[in-house]
This record gives sequence, C-alpha cells and structure tokens, in this order.
Amino acid sequence: MKKVVILVFCLIFFMTLSQMNINAQNNEGSSTALLLIDIQYFYFPGAQQPLLNPEEASLNAQKLLNHFREKGMLVVHVRHNSKTGGEIHENVTPLETEKVISKNSVNSFKNTDLLDYLKEHEIKSLVIGGMMTHLCVEAAVRAQLHPRLSFRLLRQSNRHKSISRRFQ
Repeated sequence: MKKVVILVFCLIFFMTLSQMNINAQNNEGSSTALLLIDIQYFYFPGAQQPLLNPEEASLNAQKLLNHFREKGMLVVHVRHNSKTGGEIHENVTPLETEKVISKNSVNSFKNTDLLDYLKEHEIKSLVIGGMMTHLCVEAAVRAQLHPRLSFRLLRQSNRHKSISRRFQ
C-alpha cells in the first residue's frame, strides 16, 4: 500500500510540474522564480519542531529545485533566523549564486529585500514550496497578492504541523 501511495504521489508531482509548463530558455528569458521557504533542519525528526513527513517534502522540493537550476531560472531560498537547526536542509542547499533571504517573521516579504529582489529580476510569477504551510508559506502567498505577483503552490513540496493530518 505504501508503495502505491508513493507512486501516486510521484505521478501527481510530475504531472503538476508538466502542467506548470515551466520552459524558460535562460535567466533573461524567464519571469518565473522558485521560492523555497523554511526547509530547515529544525522541522525534521529529532529537532525541536518536527513536521509531518518533512523528508518526503524536501525531496520533492529538491526535484523542483533541480528543474529550475537546469533551466537556468531564478531560485530564492528563505530561512527563518534561529540559533538551533536554522540551517537550510542539505536536500535543498543553496548554490553560491542563489539568493538566501533571512527573516524574523512568518512573512518572507516583511522587513526583507525579497520583493525588491524579485522586481529587480522582473519576476512576475512564483512557484512556492516549503515548510509550515499553515504559517510561513501561506503568509508569503498572501503577501504577494498585494504586489500582484501570480503564484503556484505545490502541495507535494509543502509540509505543516501534524495537527492538520485529519484534513489530508
């Protein structure tokens, strides 16, 4: 049963990716960017705030990250400032050329240069994945409604607290 669920999960993920039709030619040719939010060690098993299946979500985010990198598209990582476990997880380690935003609130746009950075690169659409769907990811989606950016939220690469398990 678990193998069937994983197979269906992977199938949905790749169907979603193909439906998004992300086919940039190069860095200058794309107005879409990937925003990975809070995929940090403190959300993994054994840490202070473990989420529901964060490893699976991070591996799906890694596939999406690799796709954006292969297409030469803009990638932005967001991390919540924390002394313990605040490093971005190894499955989605930023390259030196990728922007890393550090934040102190749930909203990735609040008191950061994220919006300016996206405008500077003429980004009009975001693909978003990350941890804490019910807080940090949601806050980023809500915040970008104001500057009129469009977005795509990928369920397969997001995770939330297990309290929401009954709604899945």
